[in-house]
Amino acid sequence: MAQDTSMENTDKQEFYLAAETAIEKLRAERSIKAKFAPDELWKFSPIEIPSRNRAGAISHLKRKGLIKPTGQVAKSTTEARAGSPTTEYELVDPNETNLVSDFFSLSGILGTFSSDLFSASIAIQEGLACRFLASLLAKPFAILTGLAGSGKTKLAQALAYWLTPDEQSYAVVAVGADWSSSANILGYHDQLNNTYIKTPALKVFLHAEAHPDTPCFLILDEMNLSHVERYFADMLSAIESGEPVTLHGQQNEIDGVPHQTKLPPNLFIIGTVNVDETTYLFSPKVLDRANVIEFRASRDDMAAYLSGGASTVQLSALRENDTGKGAGFGKSFVDAAQQTDPPLSDEVRQAMSAELLLLFETLQKHNTEFGFRVAKEISRFISFYGQLLGSEVNTESWFTAAMDAAIMQKLLPKLNGSRAKLSGVLAQLHTLCCDVDRPNIGADGVYDFSDAPGMVLKAKWDKAEEIDGGLTNSANVRYPLSAEKITRMWQALQANGFVSFAEA
Repeated sequence: MAQDTSMENTDKQEFYLAAETAIEKLRAERSIKAKFAPDELWKFSPIEIPSRNRAGAISHLKRKGLIKPTGQVAKSTTEARAGSPTTEYELVDPNETNLVSDFFSLSGILGTFSSDLFSASIAIQEGLACRFLASLLAKPFAILTGLAGSGKTKLAQALAYWLTPDEQSYAVVAVGADWSSSANILGYHDQLNNTYIKTPALKVFLHAEAHPDTPCFLILDEMNLSHVERYFADMLSAIESGEPVTLHGQQNEIDGVPHQTKLPPNLFIIGTVNVDETTYLFSPKVLDRANVIEFRASRDDMAAYLSGGASTVQLSALRENDTGKGAGFGKSFVDAAQQTDPPLSDEVRQAMSAELLLLFETLQKHNTEFGFRVAKEISRFISFYGQLLGSEVNTESWFTAAMDAAIMQKLLPKLNGSRAKLSGVLAQLHTLCCDVDRPNIGADGVYDFSDAPGMVLKAKWDKAEEIDGGLTNSANVRYPLSAEKITRMWQALQANGFVSFAEA
């Protein structure tokens, strides 16, 4: 059996070398940074590479920094699959001095992850991958909420499959309706037998602690099937305070489990949430500590899904030889998440500060303002959003898109209550999100409303009392994602007299 394995590894190395040769021939015939569909590459290979080994050869070329996905879709050129959609790749200029380091950076991870999601038949909304990754980098706790069957758990699994090197680095845990203590997450000391009962969640916790450069994922499926504060309180406190979690009362280890330990900074927690009569709403304490990402499906999304033949999700396509295809990004991802003060340009920081102060004042008038923690996490989110976009960071729209996502994920989830409490704040927020105009930023870093146009804008925003109509043209809306959500919340408020961010 060992001989067979050795021969298999020899074949792989031969295929990898053949793929590298094909790259050089393609570059010589086309151009130094040619774009191509994967099946076009095999025409230049000196030997026949079996179809089952081609995905591995492509991953090898990506790891070596010889090619990178463009984020676009190409058409297959072989006779058997002519015209079929596939991932488009681009040759990387061999003269670039920081070839590999650029590839294994945040600017490379987004395009590669998006491309591999497409290969695994996982379709998500435009921009969602960037929001998801930036959210986890900003704070290692994200909540995915929305329509049942919309892909929340699949996206969480996909990232874990893709970014981790082994199966010990992630766990999908189904939350039970009877969970009432932290023992369901952290396990417990069996004093009768002096052993420690380890849960799947604790095993990932300890694995993350033992492998600090490896990203590890704990996915809590249907997280609100029980009261989150009852079984997750210790973890919520540790996420925020950085203080150790106590696992048992003895000073010595029990079955390898210490008395207490800090939450590993390379452990990322993702909760999925469905909203129906069997679940519980989250408290502000929980929402304040997470980025809340909503999943929805439009008619166009459904039509595209159905017209594509309703392809089955292939999570196995995100792994190769039991290792995630994106595992090479793992250390960069962990290192980035531990940045205490991720960079922001002076221009972006000034624009963000002015916008957040405007939102703070609007919310404060209705006693729904946010605190320092939220402001800090929005700042981190915007920084990572820009880093993930990489070369696209200089486009004019990226900051607006990042700010829109931050409002949607950090400010709106805390708004829940009656018509009397929320009508005014929702109307004013909607006006701010729809209005593309803003005053100049003064020397003090805030919007200057002293001139006539500024006073007109301020009066318009302050007197907004209702939301009329919908979003007819999102191109003329400053924050379309947030404005559309506020519209839905307003409609629910008028119909039911009460509304919360989470929807069934």
